[in-house]
Amino acid sequence: MDVDDAVYRTARTLLSERFGVPVEEIRPDTTFEDLDVDSLALAEFAFILRDEFSVLLTTQDVSKRSTLTDVARILAKRLTSPPAP
Repeated sequence: MDVDDAVYRTARTLLSERFGVPVEEIRPDTTFEDLDVDSLALAEFAFILRDEFSVLLTTQDVSKRSTLTDVARILAKRLTSPPAP
């Protein structure tokens, strides 16, 4: 299992459990806007992901036009990249 897939599955579960988004509606190409996730919920989701993965996400990383796949890729990249000096 690669990091992107593991991160995606964990984030999908968190999105579903915390915000009531049915898992079957979360597809790789579905935006948060398509899922009716508002800006306040997205900000909260970014904090939840930060707590879960210990990775900072910005509002540019998580927007209504983002997909969960986009966010998972950002998280996975930051998890596997060495910290900046």
